[in-house]
Amino acid sequence: MDEQQLLALKPELDRFLDRFAPLFGRDENQVHARRFVQGLLHGGERRSIENLAQAMSGGPVRSLQAFISTGVWSDGAILKQLRGCVLEVLADDDAAWNADETGFPKKGTKSVGVKRQYSGPLGRTDNCQVAVFADYCSVKGHTSLDRRLFLPEEWAADGERREEAGVPAGVIFRTKPELALAMAADAVAEGVPFRWVGGDGVYGDSPTFVQGVRQLGKRYVLDSSADARVWTGEPQVIPPRSGPGRSVAGRARSPWSSGRPGAWTRWSRPCRRRRGAG
Repeated sequence: MDEQQLLALKPELDRFLDRFAPLFGRDENQVHARRFVQGLLHGGERRSIENLAQAMSGGPVRSLQAFISTGVWSDGAILKQLRGCVLEVLADDDAAWNADETGFPKKGTKSVGVKRQYSGPLGRTDNCQVAVFADYCSVKGHTSLDRRLFLPEEWAADGERREEAGVPAGVIFRTKPELALAMAADAVAEGVPFRWVGGDGVYGDSPTFVQGVRQLGKRYVLDSSADARVWTGEPQVIPPRSGPGRSVAGRARSPWSSGRPGAWTRWSRPCRRRRGAG
């Protein structure tokens, strides 16, 4: 978006940002938040604070840096306000809630969660951050609804690195399906209307995610790996024997464990798992 396009959009953008600005607290933080959004819309391949300030005709670089690095506001409150704006326009009881992850290329090692890992936009493994996003889709349109930054295990276990990067103590390692399920549960708790949950094989291959979606009372359409193992019938749970001589074979088996040899069926081609709630 060039300067003229941004100026033409500014009245409408200001009205939109009016709903979010108070959530940033102090007046100067509200001003910086507006500048930051406008700088992002201005475009450019690199989105550093210096470049954003330059795009906004020489904005205050140091104060913008302080706003991003040490400014205090509640991202939860901002996301809740965003969801309210989305539902005013797109709400539909038959909508779909979709999970997907994406990567953000990075040059250094200081950004939270950065490491060499697969990045969808790059199509390869490279130095990047990865986040899981929730997308809301109805017949009226679609947009992002929520997000969670993925924190790799080595980051979660490195206390010194966490402290230096400012990772809150309560943030622990969670898999991408676990992050997605937490966002879906939050959406349900807030009363976001949707019937369907969608995702690729990262989520379709996760029993935790699939069972969690069913417990939320939602239907799902998920990709599944070609070699995914499934039960062809209801597995028999054998109660454990009591008393001396109890054998391992007598223990109850989880439907998601390998169970007896031959109890699994291997798919010979890619498929989509479809399952109705209830």
